Amino acid sequence: MDEKLKKLARKIEGLVDRTDPPQLVYDDLCIIAKRQEDYFKHLGPDNFIKLVFYIYSIKNTNDFALGDKMINNLSFIQLIETEGNHTVKTCESCGGDGEYECDDCDGNGYINCDRCDGDGKVSCRSCDGDGREMGDGEWEDCEDCEGSGEESCPDCDGEGTVTCDSCSGGQISCDYCDGNGDIESETDYDYTYRSIVTWSRQISDPCELKEKQNEPAMSEYDFDRLRDEYITLHIHEDSEPLDILENEMYCIFITTEPELRFRDSNKSMTVDMSRFSRLQDHLLA
Repeated sequence: MDEKLKKLARKIEGLVDRTDPPQLVYDDLCIIAKRQEDYFKHLGPDNFIKLVFYIYSIKNTNDFALGDKMINNLSFIQLIETEGNHTVKTCESCGGDGEYECDDCDGNGYINCDRCDGDGKVSCRSCDGDGREMGDGEWEDCEDCEGSGEESCPDCDGEGTVTCDSCSGGQISCDYCDGNGDIESETDYDYTYRSIVTWSRQISDPCELKEKQNEPAMSEYDFDRLRDEYITLHIHEDSEPLDILENEMYCIFITTEPELRFRDSNKSMTVDMSRFSRLQDHLLA
C-alpha cells in the first residue's frame, strides 16, 4: 500500500501549494480531500496521514526517505490546555438579550391610566359630570365640556395610557446578568482539546511519561517552540471545572496505533482520533 501512496503522492503533489512545515501540507491536503471526499474517505484516514508525509518528503527532498523515516516514528497524542479564562455562557434568564419583556405593560412601555381607566376621559370638573351649569337663573350647557359632562383626562392628556413605571420602553434589564446577556461561570474554565501527530521524541517522550497524570507534560511555550515538529490534526473547544495550571499542556492519551476518523467541516476534511470523550475526567476539580 505504501508504494501506491507514493505514486499517489507524485500525482497530486502539484496540487499542494505550501511545502513546509508539514502542518501546511496537511492543511492544504485537507482542503483537497473535501473536494474529493468520496475518494479520500475510501482511502481512509490512516493512509491520508501517510500521504501527508510522502507529499511533504517529495516536495522538500524529491524522494520518500524522509517521509518513511517520519512515518516510522509517529506518535498520536491528545492534549488538553487552558488559558485560565472562566467560561462565559449565555444568560438563561434573558436568553442573552440582557433584558426581558415587562409583564406589567406586555412590552409596550405604556399602561392604562388609573384615573380614566384607559378611556382618556373623566368627569368634567366644572360641572361634576352633569354637563350643565347654572347660568342667568337657568341651566345651560357647561362651557368647558360643551354639555358632554366629560373632559380630557389631565393625567394622560386624553391618551388613555401613561408611561409604565416598571420598565424602560417595555423592557426590564436582567438582574441575573446585569443586562450583559452573558454570565461568567464561577467554576468552569474554557479549555482546548488538541489531537496531534508528531515524529519528535522531544514531544512524545514527556507525553508518555505524564500520560493521564495531573502533571503537565510540557509548557505551552515549549510546545509552541516545537511547532514544526508536530501536526495539529483537530482542535475541539469545551468548558468544565478543571484543576489544571494555565498555559500548560496535559497529555490525556498517546499511542502509536491510533483509531483515526475523518471529521467534516464546510471547507476541509480533517483527521481526528476516535478516543476522545471523557479522557480528561482525572483533571476535573
